[in-house]
Amino acid sequence: MSNNIDRKEFGKRCADVRKKIGLTQNELAKELGLTQNTLSKIERGENVMSETLIKIISYYSQYVSIDIMLSKNYKNRYSLLNKQITLNNIIKMKLDVIKEDIIKNNNGIISKIEESIDLL
Repeated sequence: MSNNIDRKEFGKRCADVRKKIGLTQNELAKELGLTQNTLSKIERGENVMSETLIKIISYYSQYVSIDIMLSKNYKNRYSLLNKQITLNNIIKMKLDVIKEDIIKNNNGIISKIEESIDLL
């Protein structure tokens, strides 16, 4: 039995993760520098350039382990996906609040916080 998932299944999972992080196709496309049409093609499982797939996988890796996203047992690992996305979103929100407080009081630490947010 193959350990690979097909393009259509990968596209469904991409759409699932995008929705879980609360983005529309248009919002995510803008974030990645893609067109909404290209993102739609990915989610439908159509052929797109490798660089485009790398962009989307890289972006989603901020929210979910690629192991989970590409796993044959994706449905069984679904609760882990939800927990990881929720935790990452909470951390990002808290870091954004800290960043706003620091902007008001001290600009010297802002770059350090932005680096921390980028690591998520």
